[in-house]
Amino acid sequence: MPRLSHFLLGLLIFSVGISTANAQIAMPIIPAMRQLHHEYIIRSLDQIDSLPINPAKLSPSEKEKAKNRIKSLRASIELNERLNNNDKFKWLRGVNELLVGFISSYQSRMISAEQYPVLISNFDSAMQLDWSALSI
Repeated sequence: MPRLSHFLLGLLIFSVGISTANAQIAMPIIPAMRQLHHEYIIRSLDQIDSLPINPAKLSPSEKEKAKNRIKSLRASIELNERLNNNDKFKWLRGVNELLVGFISSYQSRMISAEQYPVLISNFDSAMQLDWSALSI
């Protein structure tokens, strides 16, 4: 019996270690007043998925990583207790404007598909700097 309990404990520790190593921020419950902004972001992500992007320029796995990063951005905005409601609206609008800007710039051939993950990364960095009251 002690072997079984040690085995189960080891299995639990192993599974928690794996899940935290690959974890992203879990999406909290979204208040009704901000659900529309999250829906706009989801629609923009769906529109990016439907763009005719050459897989050699932006692989499906890179697209999926970018989508997960956007989900993490949304969750971190909702979970940030230092932001008031207006600030959360501002940052959610900013995320959507980033995506809409990418869509229109990509369609007009002003930027390439390879820049999509870089844009998201730079937005995230700027957001973190602003939240830390540092210069963007």
